Amino acid sequence: MATKLHNITVDGINDIPRLSGTSVRTWSGTPPDITRMDIYSEYLAGPDDLVATADLTGSNWAIRYFRIAGDKHHTTITDLNDDPGRRIEMLVLGLNSDVDLISTRVDHMVGWDGDSHDVQLGSGYTSSVQLDAETNNVRTGSGDIGSIRTSGTSTIEIGDVWVGSVRTGNGDDTITTGSKFAEFIGTSKGNDTVNIGSGGGLVWLGSGDDIIRISEMEQDGGVSVNGSSGQDTLDFSSFSQGISFDLNNHGWQDVAPATNGALGYVSQLGMENLIGSHKDDTLTGDQGDNVLRGKKGFDTLSGQDGHDVLRGDDGNDTIHGGAGNDRIFGGNQYDILHGGDGNDVVWGGQWQGQGVSGQWQ
Repeated sequence: MATKLHNITVDGINDIPRLSGTSVRTWSGTPPDITRMDIYSEYLAGPDDLVATADLTGSNWAIRYFRIAGDKHHTTITDLNDDPGRRIEMLVLGLNSDVDLISTRVDHMVGWDGDSHDVQLGSGYTSSVQLDAETNNVRTGSGDIGSIRTSGTSTIEIGDVWVGSVRTGNGDDTITTGSKFAEFIGTSKGNDTVNIGSGGGLVWLGSGDDIIRISEMEQDGGVSVNGSSGQDTLDFSSFSQGISFDLNNHGWQDVAPATNGALGYVSQLGMENLIGSHKDDTLTGDQGDNVLRGKKGFDTLSGQDGHDVLRGDDGNDTIHGGAGNDRIFGGNQYDILHGGDGNDVVWGGQWQGQGVSGQWQ
């Protein structure tokens, strides 16, 4: 088994060499007008490893279809500079790739089901990215993106750009958005983490224990979250103001009512758990089994029905277990703990307790 190296420079002027035994590819057109190439496609079959690099430079050129791949390969594609007017309509990454773009616009990008793809997009608009490796990493540049779809385990970082849709596969995925609205985010199986930036968005979760971290949004901005099977959590711990949220309410909620909508609105369906801010929060569960965590601040937690876990953490908290066999953790400082109906277990530091039919600890 041998390793074959294939290193090329794409500049819109000079011919591009191909693998040994095949002819070069030439450009049509004459600079400074745009130069074009219909297809550049290389594939190494057999047991040998292909290690390929493609350096992109120059300006005002376009390729309709670009691929360097093989049965066993790794392809690296890199923008050498930010020269304008470079465009690849269809970029096929093969099984394994590293892509680092600055200004080259790629309309459509496809990566096969290899070991890994690591993609940094650039300043141009991208219509679609589809990556099917075991591990996929995508980071946007300053250009908007129509859609991202991945399989395997994926980390997707969307900067301060608009995104039409993000769909992930069955791994434990992490998606982070920025200051622009995310039209649709959909996860599948796995324990996924979605970090929603100040732009807000729409999130549909798949099965698994997922967590949605909500950021403070623009005035009257919003996030709509739909849970699925598993234990799904809304996390407001990054908020600078105390929040109020009720899992019984499936409409839009002003999560920081003291600000009159200045930090945005959130709606949810099918979520089980809540994490508050480091200020004074009011968290309310629903009829199911909930986990509510107040963190710092003087918090009020209400479990309602179900077998709930309620954690006050630091601060003088008031906790109501409600019906069901609840576990209540007062935390530090002076807490007021109400067990409610059912066989409850209560842990307190310096506290007063009422209505506990189970045990103190």
